[in-house]
Amino acid sequence: MKILYIDAFSGVSGDKMVAALLSLKTDLNDYLLNELNKLSIKEDFKIEIIEKNVMGINSIKFNVLDIEKGHHHRGITEINKIIDDSAIKENAKKISKSIFEILGKAEAKVHNIPLEKIHFHEVGAVDSIIDIVSTGILIDKLKVDKIYSSKIAVGSGFIKASHGIIPIPAPATVEILKDIPVYQSQIKSELTTPTGASIIKYLVNEFIDLPELKIKMIGYGAGSRDLEIPNVLRIFLGESEHKKVFNDLIVSLQCNFDDCSPEQLGFLFEKLFDKGALDVFITPVIMKKGRQGQLLTVLCKEKNIGILEDEIFLNSTTFGIRKVFQSRTILEREERVIQVEGLPVRIKLGKYKNKLIQSKIEYESVKKAVKKLGITYNEFIKKANKVLIKEKF
Repeated sequence: MKILYIDAFSGVSGDKMVAALLSLKTDLNDYLLNELNKLSIKEDFKIEIIEKNVMGINSIKFNVLDIEKGHHHRGITEINKIIDDSAIKENAKKISKSIFEILGKAEAKVHNIPLEKIHFHEVGAVDSIIDIVSTGILIDKLKVDKIYSSKIAVGSGFIKASHGIIPIPAPATVEILKDIPVYQSQIKSELTTPTGASIIKYLVNEFIDLPELKIKMIGYGAGSRDLEIPNVLRIFLGESEHKKVFNDLIVSLQCNFDDCSPEQLGFLFEKLFDKGALDVFITPVIMKKGRQGQLLTVLCKEKNIGILEDEIFLNSTTFGIRKVFQSRTILEREERVIQVEGLPVRIKLGKYKNKLIQSKIEYESVKKAVKKLGITYNEFIKKANKVLIKEKF
């Protein structure tokens, strides 16, 4: 399994991402330049790929030089046409357009303008188009199975923009990074740009600590400014012997109560699952003064903490919620559909070191099938298990 890990201790920008990817393999330079020649852009521009020493770290700097020194304020339709009319790979087109869509929606929301009427400013310039399309081309070329990332450093302070002085991170950057773990370092600079945030939002499967893998290549992409820390984006390209996911972070929300009715708890369970809870369960406990009570445990991803806490407070009698962050090791999971008595049945497979060791039939599929066939639950499970034995997963 081929894994790309993004170490964003100094944030992410479009040029740093392209440079970091290029620094993985020397033969990527010529490949990228050949692909970029397939784009039809009005401006005359020049691409510069140079080595740069950043605090003793040998890095790559990727520059797009706009020879005309002008900014074209393009809309999303024009940008998509430039990409669609090119002869770059279809997957590279998809990646590039998806990143621009994320960026466009964020800009549209911040400025309260419909997406089709948004005209990108700096983003519409040739350098931003090249940064995003280059990312799409290189990611397509590398053909990785999973992309993970650290938490994203965003920097602090203020920056001058087309609308005046704005705080760091910029409003569009914040909008894009919703539901993504970030931190505001003491570095007084814009570490993560809207373009960089959009790239991260689209590419990254999970935000975790560096997973267990054999590192094969390391890339360093240099930024434009000199900072107190190395202004580089570091990426690792490595291999995992199997598709088991390591260091998967989940959160356990817990609270005690002794005055919730069973009906109220049932309603709460439904709301929590609807809002993204991974699991919900009740444990009987003895509370102070010998009262019998219940311990509610809700397992979830970090991004869902707020919305699940809302449901617990609004639909239970608790006065407080405890949070415990936990690391778990999970099997590679895969969903399939099998045919049982002519009906589709969803199953979940669990693999360890590329070997199937668990299979589970989805309850909702069984419920629908039992009702249609007019047989018992146990009878249907026997039929489904016979089909499972014959299948080769």
